[in-house]
Amino acid sequence: QESTFQYKVQDMDNREPLTAGLVWRNHFRASLNEDLQAPLRDRWTGNAFADSLRQFQLGESSDGLHLLRYARDFGAKTGDPFLGEAMALFIQEENRHAHWLGEFLRAQGEPLMKRHWVDSVFRFIRKPLGFGLMVAVLVCAEIVAVPYYTAVRRGSRSEWLRAICWRLLRDEAHHLRFQAANLGQYGKGGRHYGRAWANASNTPFREFKHGKTEAVVKMERELYDLLDEIGGRQAA
Repeated sequence: QESTFQYKVQDMDNREPLTAGLVWRNHFRASLNEDLQAPLRDRWTGNAFADSLRQFQLGESSDGLHLLRYARDFGAKTGDPFLGEAMALFIQEENRHAHWLGEFLRAQGEPLMKRHWVDSVFRFIRKPLGFGLMVAVLVCAEIVAVPYYTAVRRGSRSEWLRAICWRLLRDEAHHLRFQAANLGQYGKGGRHYGRAWANASNTPFREFKHGKTEAVVKMERELYDLLDEIGGRQAA
């Protein structure tokens, strides 16, 4: 599957030198052309997930200006002129996630969240870190999102919300691979931070591709226990 994916992407733009940025630019272009395949828009019978969905919707809505600037600079230094465009499309895909979640929440009569201290802390921490550590912080958020959307998809009776979560999970799997590639490239530059993050991320990302890491499984179990406790499986 890996080689098939790369060959397909390479065929899309075979006149350009093949770089990681080009591969991911083409991937995100194709992904953004594929709209959400949602069933009939329904309403949920409870709002057990409302507060957490509003928080995740806010987190997906970042403009990513600092990340984009760092990516463009890093791509220029490493000879990957497509990295900046790939990152811009990644941010656009994240914003589309926010749009889908926001559309669902508004249809349920739930107001969108304009600010949350967790989101503010994440954004504050990311800005001065530089490319490598900023990507590492993003990876932490992406890893948390996987068990969360999995739990919501399993616990919700809304087919609309389940369809959104399925698509977000599919996209997040690619996002993790994209950011793992960025961390690996950052580590090649001889930076201590980059080498440390790349070494730490290699095994978990390989395991994530073929299954779930112990940390993700643990987070999922905790989320499922919490959903059972608040009655989320029956109420949503």
